[in-house]
Amino acid sequence: MNKYFVILIGLLFACTSNVQDENAIQHLDSDKMFSILLDRHLLIAEVSTFQYQEDFSFSSQDSILNAVILKHNVTIEEFEESWNYYLSDANTELIDIYNKVIDQLKLLDTENN
Repeated sequence: MNKYFVILIGLLFACTSNVQDENAIQHLDSDKMFSILLDRHLLIAEVSTFQYQEDFSFSSQDSILNAVILKHNVTIEEFEESWNYYLSDANTELIDIYNKVIDQLKLLDTENN
């Protein structure tokens, strides 16, 4: 009887650990997020420097920013889930990622001047 009880408990733990793994929040690692955010900010800077005769529509902005995400072989949904993960109150990684983005933008600006 004890043998069956131990097997049952083992199966129960095995099943619950799989459920937890499936429900775990999947997000892009910080290096991938850094690369995407850096490219997005570089693109925003590039678009901002051009003088457009008409307003650049929000749909056009979304389209080109989404293209940056896709360039990194990431779906829009994966990026949005990761963005929400990094924005969560308990997560301070986004600050670290943006500090790296700012440092890299400064470095690029210095190299170009």
